[in-house]
This record gives sequence, structure tokens and C-alpha cells, in this order.
Amino acid sequence: MKKIFLINLIFLILTLKLWGNDINKGIKEFERGNYNKALNIFFKVSPSIKIRNFYIAKCYFKLKKYRKALLYYKKAAKNKKIEYLVYNDMGLIYQKLNDTERALMFLLKSIKLKNNFFLSHYNLANLYLFLKKYNMAIEEYQKTLSYTGNYDKEFLSNVFLGIGNCYQYLNDVTKAIENYQLSLKYNKNNLKTYYNLAFLYYNNKYYDEAIKMFNKILSYSTKNKINKDIYFYIGNSYRILKEYKNMEKYYKKMLKINPYHKDTLYSLASYYALIDNKKNMLKYLKILFSVDKEYKRIILHNNIFKKYQNDNDFKEIIK
Repeated sequence: MKKIFLINLIFLILTLKLWGNDINKGIKEFERGNYNKALNIFFKVSPSIKIRNFYIAKCYFKLKKYRKALLYYKKAAKNKKIEYLVYNDMGLIYQKLNDTERALMFLLKSIKLKNNFFLSHYNLANLYLFLKKYNMAIEEYQKTLSYTGNYDKEFLSNVFLGIGNCYQYLNDVTKAIENYQLSLKYNKNNLKTYYNLAFLYYNNKYYDEAIKMFNKILSYSTKNKINKDIYFYIGNSYRILKEYKNMEKYYKKMLKINPYHKDTLYSLASYYALIDNKKNMLKYLKILFSVDKEYKRIILHNNIFKKYQNDNDFKEIIK
């Protein structure tokens, strides 16, 4: 993200002026994602250069060695110029360690030291969202936006995604949709937003819109691992809309991926029972019962199958 990169670049330039080439080499390896190499370089830097502890901590953070990271962040916090950055990162670590109380404490400390540091507000908003304090999360996301300037669009997209999630949990569908759409305005490739918006539409019976969003997600299938159950939800949407040819098409696509997808097998068997296609009904019931015999009880209590209860072929597989 451009603005975050710019902040890091400015900090890097200031660092180089003060501490020279050894730090420079370590930072270059860090930016390349070579965290172990970076660590080896930073450890060679004199301990008297306090900034070294900050970069060692960041390396351990990226390597998910959180306890070691905390050890060096605590040392780095003695450098007052970067204390707010240290506390922000410590807040993130404690959240990853499921210590939300300390995570909250350090993020608030970071904000107290530098109130306009957008990342601390953003991370605090995410924490409040995790804690189900949705109104407080919205307030922090909005504070993040108030310090934006010209934020990177990808970052802005994630802020609006977070706000949309809060409103979804608050059952404010209109505001959730509005913020998800803003998220996509800033980043039309935000797959998480497409997921959340698609299921929001689906769960609120906006099936035409849900289908559009689900198909948008499928368009990313070559680039990302996606939830293949989406084929089932598209099929189900078409079923409710009574577009049965499309329903069959997507249910069968679901079964190509997972031939034993129980909800799809049940839905197809029910549909074929409804239109008196006994052959296909029995076909999918046999597969369904081979996966989960509990469905026999469900089928017997489903009025759609009532007309088959005296049919010998049906009785043979239901027994």
C-alpha cells in the first residue's frame, strides 16, 4: 500500500542518515521478505544503536515468533521517537496471542502518543470488531478515515469493508451494503468484500444481486482459492427464483467438485421428486444415503416424497 510504503521509506531515510549501511542492508532484506537474513545482519549492528531492536522485533513478528518479538519491542520502546510504532505492533502481537486486554492497552497507548497515526486507529477498530463492540469499531474506522489524506486505495477498501462488517452484525443491511459498495469502489478486486456482500444479499433474499456477486467471486477462481460451495448457493438462489434450468446447472457444477455434497444431493432429489422424475430422484437419493443415512428420516418427513412411500423402488432404498 503506497502510503504505508511511503511512511516506511521516510523512516528508512531518517534511519540511514543516523545509522548507515549495516541497517540499510538489513532493511533491504526485510523488505524482500528475507527475515532470517535480515535478522543476521541486524544482530551484527552494535547494541548501542537502539533502532536495531525495533527491526529485530519486526523480523521476529514477521516470522511469527511473537514472544521473541515482544522482548525486542520492549527494548525498542526506550526510543521515544518510535514508541508509538512499537506499541502499535505490540498491540497486534497480543491480539494474535489472544490477549485482547493487552492488545487494547498497547493500541490505546500508541494513539495517546500519536493521535493521528492512522494504523493504530485501524488496528484498534479491527480489535473492537473482533470483540463485537461494533459501534466502537465504526468510530475508530471513521477516525482512520479522518486521517487519510490520499490513502492507498487498497487500504481504504479494507476500511470500508470493516465498517460494512460492523453494520452487517448490527443488522443494518442498508448501511452494510453501502459500505461494501464503497469498498469495491476503491478496490474492485477485494475478494473478501465480494464474499461478504454476496452472502449479505443471499441471507436477505436479494437473490438476483447475490447471484451477480457469487459469479464475480467465481471469476477469481483461477487466481485464488475460493469457497466452491458457492455453486450450491447460486443453484439455491435460482431454485428460489424458480429458474430451474439454471438451478440444475449450478447444482451439477457443485457435484462435479464434490460428488457427495449433501445439501446439493438433497436439493436435486427433492426437485426431481417434485417434477415426478423418479429415475433421477432415486439416483441422487442413493448417493445421499451412502453419505449420510440420517437423511432417510428427513426424506420420510418431507411431504415432497410422500407420493413415493408406497413405491417399491423407493421403499427399497429408504429401508
